[in-house]
Amino acid sequence: DFKESAENVLKLFKAQSYDKSNFDGVVGITTNVLEDIMKIVGGVTIDGIEFNAENVIDKLQYEVEYGYNKRGETLLNRKAILGKLAAAIIEKIHAMPPFEWGGLWSTWKRLIAQKHAFIYYTDTETQKELKRIGWDAGVANSFDGDYLLVNDANLGSLKSDPAVQRSYEYKVIKEGEKWFGQLTAHYNHTGKFDWKTTRYLSYTRVYVPQGSTVVSAKGLMAQDGKTGFPDVEEEHNKTVFGGFFSLEPGAQHKIELKWELAPSVAAQYEMGRVSALFQKQLGAAPINIDYTVQKAQAAHKNQIILNEDRVITIEL
Repeated sequence: DFKESAENVLKLFKAQSYDKSNFDGVVGITTNVLEDIMKIVGGVTIDGIEFNAENVIDKLQYEVEYGYNKRGETLLNRKAILGKLAAAIIEKIHAMPPFEWGGLWSTWKRLIAQKHAFIYYTDTETQKELKRIGWDAGVANSFDGDYLLVNDANLGSLKSDPAVQRSYEYKVIKEGEKWFGQLTAHYNHTGKFDWKTTRYLSYTRVYVPQGSTVVSAKGLMAQDGKTGFPDVEEEHNKTVFGGFFSLEPGAQHKIELKWELAPSVAAQYEMGRVSALFQKQLGAAPINIDYTVQKAQAAHKNQIILNEDRVITIEL
């Protein structure tokens, strides 16, 4: 939830900095924003280094991790090049003719919808408006229906995320008089050990409707070191199953979770009409989801490309 993260960032910044300014808000972006904006404004040269949409991510990562030393920068100041790059891009945006602003605005709206740009305002009314129009990048804590959000957390795995491919299978099935959700999350590490890629270690959390009850789990290790049963907590009006897993370059991994659906959601499936919200993790690449609802001998199948939040309505 970006609002919660942004509030923590502001608290930590004020606690660790001499700057006690009051901030209006926080804007978060992923590398996709930088690439897409540079496709519009063009390349720039910073400290003799040419950056463009095709090379900016790899070059920036190298410069802040290794190249800064060759440029005579200190470890403390190694990310100063980010500020210089941002200033140069903003200068090019200001120099754009008005007839080109429409393309920039369309790109910005798409990036927000795809969870690559996030906004938080300290002003309560402004933040409410951001939430109303879907620009707050928050967990949908009031959605009335089925729900799924898989959230991976890179734990010291360098910049390995782009090398890890993901796909999900979500199946809802009635067994006897009860309804169950079954998630199989597939991970494929396509990278190799190098300066930016290593084994992938994640603490993964799966958000489902509040009131769901875990039945079985494979592929996760709880914080107490036990496998076969995830950590369970309540957050943002959701039940959350969580645990650790690691994945070597060139290897594959599978998480399997089964839970009894929350009574309110089970009732909707039983009645034959349900809406399911699949929320995309902030900053994640598009993910393929196979969503199947099985009732008696009938199976309703949906294939989803999760490049932004999706609501799927099922008529049984």
